[in-house]
Amino acid sequence: MSRKEKLLADLRLGREAVRRDASSIASELDIAAKVRRSVLSRPFAWLGGALAAGYILAGPKTRTVTKRIETPGAKPKAKAATGLLGTLFALLKILIPVARPILSAYAARRMAEIASRMER
Repeated sequence: MSRKEKLLADLRLGREAVRRDASSIASELDIAAKVRRSVLSRPFAWLGGALAAGYILAGPKTRTVTKRIETPGAKPKAKAATGLLGTLFALLKILIPVARPILSAYAARRMAEIASRMER
């Protein structure tokens, strides 16, 4: 075997090794396939976990409903606070899109200052 043939064989073996390594890395990073295999191998465990997570996130449905009994001639309570909060939220909903470019420009300027300090 000549030197050239030996180098070509080494290159072929190296390419095959790289191909195998890339294939194994791709299979390790394919999370969807891993989850699919896991669900197919243990469906009852996944179903139980989903039920438990749903119950924990949704919470038990045993809340009691409080009913207000209005007496004739009584003044309504806390209506002004609710109206004030609603007005504040509506105002914020209008002001946030207006203030977003100003805040992002300020943040970009501050980050540039911090980056220039860190370069020194």
